[in-house]
Amino acid sequence: MVDNISHWASDEIKVIHVSEGYTRTPVELRVRQFCPQEGDKLTRSWVANGSKKSVDIPLTRSNGWIGANILLAYFHYCNKGIYPFSNDCKEQDLRTLAELDESAIRFVKETRSFASDHKRQWQRLHQEGLFEDDYFFLSQLFTENWEPRSTV
Repeated sequence: MVDNISHWASDEIKVIHVSEGYTRTPVELRVRQFCPQEGDKLTRSWVANGSKKSVDIPLTRSNGWIGANILLAYFHYCNKGIYPFSNDCKEQDLRTLAELDESAIRFVKETRSFASDHKRQWQRLHQEGLFEDDYFFLSQLFTENWEPRSTV
């Protein structure tokens, strides 16, 4: 159930483009920071290796960041332990398991190379908790055994 939000924490609207991989057209989402209302869920939980885990969602996190974690969880769930951007994932796996064509395989390889080139920079973002950096969430697409990160 979606509630109309009447009290916003910020007037700034950010636009994010989300592409899951089944279509070439990304979905455009307009997001902005909101003030939680009574009854809003302020924790996220999941099951990993048979045990339930959860993380608090700080009141300062924008709904765009919440959405980023949801999309990351969905991405990692859909890959079911296969890491398409790792060097361990072979071209044949991409072709058969993900049913990618040559253009999509080339994109995965270029993205893999980009991630490798920026790995140290992204590790610093995570260590220093620089969650407002554009790559804080994007870089988590390349994290094996991913779990949501708290921004507190």
